[in-house]
Amino acid sequence: MMNRRLVVLILFSLVLVWNFVLFPSKIELTDRTRVLQGVSLAKPYKEAIVAYWQSKAQFPAREDWDPGSLVLAKKLEKSLVESIIVGEEASGSISVYFTSSKDPKAPAGIEGKKIVLTPSVQDGVVSWTCKGTLTEELLPVPCR
Repeated sequence: MMNRRLVVLILFSLVLVWNFVLFPSKIELTDRTRVLQGVSLAKPYKEAIVAYWQSKAQFPAREDWDPGSLVLAKKLEKSLVESIIVGEEASGSISVYFTSSKDPKAPAGIEGKKIVLTPSVQDGVVSWTCKGTLTEELLPVPCR
């Protein structure tokens, strides 16, 4: 009796594992998660701006920034981000523009909206504030 239960349990486990290997489920991202994914593309820009500040003791103005220095074209293709612009709002600021043209499942009203990350320095440490023009439910919590 115990052997039969063990065999059934092992077979059941094998069928479950086989199902997950052969038919992986597609992970659906929520709209807010997709916006956060787009904002995460600004990380290399933040790092470059901090390095710029450390070397020059100022944030780059739009005309000082080489727009081709951190182009993430392949990553941008797979996200809701249309473009990332440095120095548009203020020196060192990062404007992340969103689009709905790349994805038919994009949230309504995201076209042309943006999130702006703005640096500041306190006691030699660069910190970032966030604001945006997206709807309240799509904005990351720090940007509200």
